[in-house]
Amino acid sequence: MDHFPGELPTFFANLLPVGALQVLAQAQFAPESAADTLAIVGEDFPGAVIVRPTTDKVVVLPR
Repeated sequence: MDHFPGELPTFFANLLPVGALQVLAQAQFAPESAADTLAIVGEDFPGAVIVRPTTDKVVVLPR
């Protein structure tokens, strides 16, 4: 994502939206960092990848 270069490890940076979805996320939510962007779109990744903000409690989801 051009707005936050080098802020995240490559794996996570490659999950950030690009193109029209990037513009939409910027316009609607005005994230201040790449981590904010991941928190916004983190539940809608294809496959088994989910990115969520951390909490003080560890939750293991059932399979």
